[in-house]
Amino acid sequence: MASKKDHTVDPVLVHSALKQYRKFSAITEIIDYEDRGHSLVVDQGAPKLMEDSFAWLEEHGLR
Repeated sequence: MASKKDHTVDPVLVHSALKQYRKFSAITEIIDYEDRGHSLVVDQGAPKLMEDSFAWLEEHGLR
């Protein structure tokens, strides 16, 4: 998950890390959030984040 308004971990770094994981068999993808900051899991939009996380797990048969 990457947050466009994150001033602690720039989204460019998150996308760069994703490229490193492509070498492995783990399922890795990024969801970009345009209106979120670094504390995306505790911000007021946390329920949406959880919904997206559970949907991703379901999509990949991990839930």
